[in-house]
Amino acid sequence: MDQNSVELLQKIFEIIDSDLSSKGFDYLRFEYSCLRWDGLGMKECSLTFHDDEGLHEDCSIEDHKIHFLFDDLHREMKGRGEDWKSCFIIFEQGKVKTRFGYEENPPPW
Repeated sequence: MDQNSVELLQKIFEIIDSDLSSKGFDYLRFEYSCLRWDGLGMKECSLTFHDDEGLHEDCSIEDHKIHFLFDDLHREMKGRGEDWKSCFIIFEQGKVKTRFGYEENPPPW
């Protein structure tokens, strides 16, 4: 992964961290997913996180810049031949991991 992609992922993480912190959540783990259906011109992003109160599913991030950053990340990686269809950013035990999927996603409906 090149430096620009790493910087985009860092910005995405910072937005998620800032959003959760500003809402008073002291999260232990989170997973943010972005699924793409380029043929349909669609993407779906979702946040799931754990805190002291338990599991919170199907959450969203208020800062919509995150969607543009995912578009930038996809465009940059696609330009290098890495046309991902799903991206997962996972924070767990103080570490951030990313996972990309290159297979077509099932239809969103």
